[in-house]
Amino acid sequence: MAEKTFLITKENIDKLKEMKEKKQSIDYGSYLKKIKEIKDMESKLREKRKQLEKELFDSLPKPYDKSTIHLEKDGIKAKVTWTIDFKISQKYAKIIAQRYPKFAEKVFSITYKPKKSAISTIKRTISEDIPEEVKKGFEELKEYLQEEEKVSLTFEKAGEKDE
Repeated sequence: MAEKTFLITKENIDKLKEMKEKKQSIDYGSYLKKIKEIKDMESKLREKRKQLEKELFDSLPKPYDKSTIHLEKDGIKAKVTWTIDFKISQKYAKIIAQRYPKFAEKVFSITYKPKKSAISTIKRTISEDIPEEVKKGFEELKEYLQEEEKVSLTFEKAGEKDE
């Protein structure tokens, strides 16, 4: 049988004394059963939502010029946004940081996570007048950098957003 534990405070002791006098007991099992049912329902609903979102994202054409599509139906407004995230193993990020410290300051955060804006800027503006360290660092970074496309759905209500 599961142990019943709770914080011992004057308030809890008084409640226990009161329960003892009234000869009441708490049915912890029914609480646990209801909570478990709710958690199971949440899990099923979360999976169903993911499935429906995937079907929606697969059916939408990805915009060429922008990364957002606005949708509206029956007064429901939503926004579908495509973004690119960059990932790199911390091991490789540290190696690049040791070889090219000035470059690493620009493209990595303190925890060696890639800075999306800095990497995108370098990708767009790579040219002959960029310092050699940046060129070499970027070439090595491209070997280990993984791009991951993410799609998100945001609902908009009058003046507020719900993700």
